[in-house]
Amino acid sequence: MSTSREYVVLPTSEAASGFSVTGLTLPGCTSQGETREEALSMIREAIEVYIESLVAHGDPIPGPVEIERVIVASDAGPPGPHATASANPTLGQPSSPQQAGFSLRPCPAAPIASVFESSV
Repeated sequence: MSTSREYVVLPTSEAASGFSVTGLTLPGCTSQGETREEALSMIREAIEVYIESLVAHGDPIPGPVEIERVIVASDAGPPGPHATASANPTLGQPSSPQQAGFSLRPCPAAPIASVFESSV
C-alpha cells in the first residue's frame, strides 16, 4: 500500500540548460529539464526513487517542513522591491528594524517553490 507525501521543491531557471529543481528536504535530490514543466515532472520521479532508496536502506523519510519568507536588506547592492535600507547614525544595538534604517513591507503571495505529492 502506498501513502501520499508532500514535498517542497525549488525550480531554478538555468541560463543555458533550461531548469533545475531541488527537493528542499531531500539532500541531493535534484533534477533538470528543458522546460519548467519537464523539470517538475522529472523531480517527481526523482523523489519517488529517492524515497524508495531511503526505505530500502532503512533510513528515515523526511517529514513535512514549514516554509517561511524572511526579508533582509543589506548594503551589498541595490535593495530589492520588498525592503530598503538607509544609513543609520545610531551607534549600538537598534531596538527595531525601523531604528536600524530598514523599511519592511510584506512579500507578495507569489510562490517560491512548487509542492508535489509522492505516492511512495
